[in-house]
Amino acid sequence: MSDEGKVFGPYVTIRKLGAGGMGVVYQARHQVLGTFAAIKVLKAEWTAREDIVHRFIKEAIAAARLKHRNIVRVLDCVQAPNGEWWIALEYLEGMSLSDYIRTGATRDPALACLILVQAANALQAAHSAGIVHRDVKPDNVFLSNKNGNDLHVDLLDFGIAKLGEKQNAGATRTGVVMGTPSYMAPEQHADAKHIDGRADVYALGVMVFEMLTGGWMPWGQDTSMSEIYRRMTSELPPDPRALGATVSAPLAETVRRALQCDPRKRWQTPAEFAFAFAECVPATSTMPSGLALLDRWAAEVRGAARVASVPTGV
Repeated sequence: MSDEGKVFGPYVTIRKLGAGGMGVVYQARHQVLGTFAAIKVLKAEWTAREDIVHRFIKEAIAAARLKHRNIVRVLDCVQAPNGEWWIALEYLEGMSLSDYIRTGATRDPALACLILVQAANALQAAHSAGIVHRDVKPDNVFLSNKNGNDLHVDLLDFGIAKLGEKQNAGATRTGVVMGTPSYMAPEQHADAKHIDGRADVYALGVMVFEMLTGGWMPWGQDTSMSEIYRRMTSELPPDPRALGATVSAPLAETVRRALQCDPRKRWQTPAEFAFAFAECVPATSTMPSGLALLDRWAAEVRGAARVASVPTGV
């Protein structure tokens, strides 16, 4: 069957945008309003799996609850009469941060800062609502032109988010590893059930390291058990300057603190990390200072950085 003309409630698909292990995403148009949406459909083979369906619905619930300018908007979540599940999301035009990193632009600390402060703003709002994302990575950060910002950030995919309510406590089982290994904090590898917002801070640190070095990962691409163990016991996080990042010593140390294997030694909130990073980015002839970027595009971060609170969930 063609990817064009499939009907999901009031939406009709135009083209397929992408596919993953569990779902397919289409660009679609509302038949009455003419507006666009991204329709994310759970593949038929997964609809009989209660845990997968729960994860799919949880993505919609988490994002819909937050209603934040840096988190993709959820328009609807529906189970069709044939049992098929789909989510209608805000349609975004632009590129993933993964693609943008490949251009080399994020080696500029000011551009990395602009992206970081918005991503941190989204995560801070999520944490304040008791939601830990658990899969922060460049593929889940989308960049578009909105409200005069050429690098507006939308955080995507709350499908494995940890919701801080008792009725969802059983969704994450001890011993079940969920996330993307290269971005997962050591404690997330050990026991995903008891992680808190500091795991997202670690993932932000990995992402920022990747931006500043043009695509290098702080611990390399090896995700074997021996490498994971090394991360969990390491006392000295990698220095981005060792992989070609042209950043100041204070900025490098700010990133390294986010990568501390012991969560007690990290920045305790996304806002703390983003504010500290912005403080280390001076103005240039072409870009404002980091703090000016923060105040323009993520002003809430400044106030939130003064209060270190770690969501523990249930």
